[in-house]
Amino acid sequence: MCGIFGFSLGKNLSVQEISSVKSDIKNFVDLSITRGSDTFGININFDKINYIFKSNSNPKTVIKKREYNEFINEKLKLASDQKPFFNYFGQTRLVTNGTKFFYKNNQPISLKRITGLHNGIILFDSEKELDQNKKNYEGFQMKSDSLSFFEKLEKKCEENNKSSIESFMKLITEIDGNFSIAFTDLKEQILLISSNCGSLYYLHDIEQKIFIYASEKKILEKFIESSNFFSNNKLKI
Repeated sequence: MCGIFGFSLGKNLSVQEISSVKSDIKNFVDLSITRGSDTFGININFDKINYIFKSNSNPKTVIKKREYNEFINEKLKLASDQKPFFNYFGQTRLVTNGTKFFYKNNQPISLKRITGLHNGIILFDSEKELDQNKKNYEGFQMKSDSLSFFEKLEKKCEENNKSSIESFMKLITEIDGNFSIAFTDLKEQILLISSNCGSLYYLHDIEQKIFIYASEKKILEKFIESSNFFSNNKLKI
C-alpha cells in the first residue's frame, strides 16, 4: 500500500501561489503517509520537462531537509515564469516489491519519455520473470514490479509506434495483480491515471482548469478542505 497524490493546473502558476503549492505538497504528504513511509518522491512537470526528487527515507523527514526545500523552491519559481501548464505528482511508498536501496526502484519511476507512479502488486505472464522475482525479492539490484511495468510500457510505445494510452491498454491485458497508476508522457504531453482496484479518487474542475487526485477519498476531501491554494484563490468545490 502506497500513497499517490497529484495536482494539475492548466494555466499559469503565479508567483503569489508558490507558497500555497509548497504548503499543499506538505499537506498531501502528511495525509498520505499513513499509506507508506519507507520512501518519498515527487515529480514537477512544466515546459515539457520533468524535475524529480526522491529519497529512500521517511517522507516527513525528507520534506524538512535542505536539499528538498532548495529543489522545490527552485522548481516552483521556474514554473511560475509564465508557463501555460503546471503539474506535480508524488508518492509516499510502502516497499512491497524491490528494495528501496536500488535508486531506480524508488518512485516516481523516470525513463526517457515515461515518468510514473504505481501502487499495488503486478505479476507478469512470463514464468521466468515470476521465478526470478521470488528468488531475488529483496536483492540489492532487484527491479521492482513498478520499474518493470513502466519499462515495458515505454518499450511498447517505441517499438509499436503506438500512443502511450494504446500501449497502456494493451499492456494491462498482459499482467495479473492490482494497480493504481499515474504517469506522464513527455513525447505526447499527457497525464494518465488508472486503477483496477478502485484506489484512485479525483476531482476535475473544468472551469478552474484544476485536476487533483489521491489514493483515498478521505485524503482527497481533507486535502481540499485544508488546501492553501484553494483557500487563497477563493475556490469552492
